[in-house]
Amino acid sequence: MARGRITAPTIRLIPAEHQTRWTWRRALTLPAGLARRGRMCVRVVARMPMAQRATTVGNRWRLVCTWTQRLLRAGLARCVDHPVRYSLRGVALLTLAFALLTSALAWRYDVSYRQAAQGLVKQGFLTGITALVTLYDPAVTKPAVLAPAALAPKDLANYARMEQLSPDPSAASLTRAHTIRVASIHNEHIVESAYPFAYQPFEEPRLHALRQQYGLDQILQSAASEFEGMVRLRAWTRSQFRRSDFQPVMANFDALEVLARQRRQTAGTSRAQPVYDPCHFFPLLYAQVLLSVGHQARLVSISHGMTEVWSNQYRKWVLMDAELNLHYEKNGVPLNMAELLEENYTASPSPVHINRGQQTSDPNTALVHLGVEQLSAAHMIKAHHTHLDLVDLRNDWMTNHYFAGHPARSEFNSLVYADPRLNKPVAFTQRLRPLTQRKEDFYWTLNQTEILVHKERAEDTIPLAFRTVTPNFAHFEITLDTQDTVHSVLPVYTWTLHEGENIFHIRAVNKFGVKGIASFVKVRVQSNAPVSRRAAAY
Repeated sequence: MARGRITAPTIRLIPAEHQTRWTWRRALTLPAGLARRGRMCVRVVARMPMAQRATTVGNRWRLVCTWTQRLLRAGLARCVDHPVRYSLRGVALLTLAFALLTSALAWRYDVSYRQAAQGLVKQGFLTGITALVTLYDPAVTKPAVLAPAALAPKDLANYARMEQLSPDPSAASLTRAHTIRVASIHNEHIVESAYPFAYQPFEEPRLHALRQQYGLDQILQSAASEFEGMVRLRAWTRSQFRRSDFQPVMANFDALEVLARQRRQTAGTSRAQPVYDPCHFFPLLYAQVLLSVGHQARLVSISHGMTEVWSNQYRKWVLMDAELNLHYEKNGVPLNMAELLEENYTASPSPVHINRGQQTSDPNTALVHLGVEQLSAAHMIKAHHTHLDLVDLRNDWMTNHYFAGHPARSEFNSLVYADPRLNKPVAFTQRLRPLTQRKEDFYWTLNQTEILVHKERAEDTIPLAFRTVTPNFAHFEITLDTQDTVHSVLPVYTWTLHEGENIFHIRAVNKFGVKGIASFVKVRVQSNAPVSRRAAAY
């Protein structure tokens, strides 16, 4: 190379390109790659040598050389990022994959191609919303208290169920001063579901207004039992509206607003807005009526909406048909959906019968809209020979509000119990809902108290701990020797024994004052001291 020769090329820019170059140079926000190209263009125009140009721009020499050649051939137009051109082949592949999935769904569930396509699109939207809510959830929720503050796992490991420490009630536990013998134990066993349920919190003012304004306590006062009170509330709920009084759909169902509105459907009235199906409306209304007096309820379905209520009296969920105002009994015990399903596998004829209530809204409880005078128990048992659907894993509709499509307000927040003995797939409408074959996931228990005992005991005391799942928990009611009653909000208690018979009785009480299912332990303590020393002690 000749001495004094400059290796920088010379380019000439038109006024418009000069304007672009100055815009790039003075811009405060530019992509990093475009900013480097702008600095490189300035150095090229300033006739800066190649090596110095690469050092100043901050790129490799070869890359700077490549961009310089492009600039010399086509000007600044080659330095701009061009919009991405999507490949038609990729679009075709996505379309083909969607068509294949839609065809597979239509064949699998025996539905139309249009229904399958709509279901696939819906699944995609719900999955995307769920992913976004995982990152940020705008909903502000108020959960119900289910139990007192639990013990730390390391402390709870030192406790066990009392019958595990004393499996034989006739066996005696010997200490230096006493002989302790367990006479009897009734210790409730809590069944928990793998799918969480959101309960209506007690602190909702509208819930208490519903109870007070409509005198629900007076309806319960004359009931002979807890379950009879639930039946009376069901008849009262059904009497508020006729089946033809179609109610408009609400974003968040509120029984107080529905009852205050008293909307009546008259002949010829148009329905411009969507309305509830009666077999969805009455179970919703009945559930919130029960919640207002402290009983738990949930929505279930077998293509016909119903309510299941938790009964402390029968220690299980019980099925209530609020629209038809009836429930099912076997040998005087009310049944739930799973028990009706089980009747399909027992010897016929089944002893199940239908117990109908009395209402004042419609002339009878028959399925008038289906042209059926009366339903038989055998027909309804056969109707339950299907997959059971828990429509919504929540009953906090009055307090916690979510936008449509939120994971707590979508089909992802439901549950389907598929009996392993049923050799058929779930319905297409149930496809997006979680599926379980464990009955415990569908039928968990409530309002029980488990008694745990510490593995190490003193001479005359027994350290106890308690577990409970009681929505809107308030306190434990502890009764000692059927006389002294203590209220405690703590999950632990030290039971002091005395000579003779000792009885420990405990149950959880919720904030509505509804008492849960009791557990109790009865032990007998006998002193090991000689008779003369025992007499002197007294």
